[in-house]
Amino acid sequence: MLAVRRMVRYGCILAGISALLAATEGQQQSTCATFKGCGIPVVVNTVNNPDPFKYDGTWYMYRQTGSYTINQIYNLVTLKRRTAFPFSNTVAVAFYIEIAHYNSPNDTQCVQRYFAGMCAVNGQCLGKAYSSLDGYVPAASDFSLLYGDPEDLYVVYVCVKPNYKTGMCDSPFFSVVIRTRPDLLTAAKSKSIDDIVDSILAPYCISTADIPLQIHNHSVSYCPQLDNLPPCIQGVITGLTNDVANTISN
Repeated sequence: MLAVRRMVRYGCILAGISALLAATEGQQQSTCATFKGCGIPVVVNTVNNPDPFKYDGTWYMYRQTGSYTINQIYNLVTLKRRTAFPFSNTVAVAFYIEIAHYNSPNDTQCVQRYFAGMCAVNGQCLGKAYSSLDGYVPAASDFSLLYGDPEDLYVVYVCVKPNYKTGMCDSPFFSVVIRTRPDLLTAAKSKSIDDIVDSILAPYCISTADIPLQIHNHSVSYCPQLDNLPPCIQGVITGLTNDVANTISN
């Protein structure tokens, strides 16, 4: 918690990303109680990513806890490829993500979301999330990268409601984000992705059955990227870049 508070001076925070934003907007979340009494700890062991600096580009939300969106798309931009995680010598990457989606097929207004921060090579990430739904009010949080393959998919875990008495998470949030547009996946590829996710979450008695598939529909256009970032987001990105510019060089 102290590290999260200290991150405020960086003006920062995968994703999804969107996982953080959706979680902070009060959407209904699954709880550990639904997971057969097993559940997931507040702090989990993340896997070291052998090359965490290749996540730039377009991603698509494939599965997400407790809510549905239409054509949720990400654009991840690395700000600094090799830096130091705050108050440590751990190698990290600073980045921001542009996220856009519709809340229903009949929506004409895109929801715009942003995430700016950094992730260490051990899969621990810190920063801030913003959404057009609440006027881009920053929401500080952290998340864990449970699995990461820059060419294929990553799995994010956010503990929305930690229980410090039990050490378990009373309201976990998961998102599965993939490189391939979900409506273009073959059945075999979908099964391959789900098998990976199930193997990662099995120790916590959680599976893809607990994480709904998101909607990607050919008949609904994808939200266009904004030509200019909102000034508040641009300021955060500039501050984050400057803060880490003189640490470990590229």
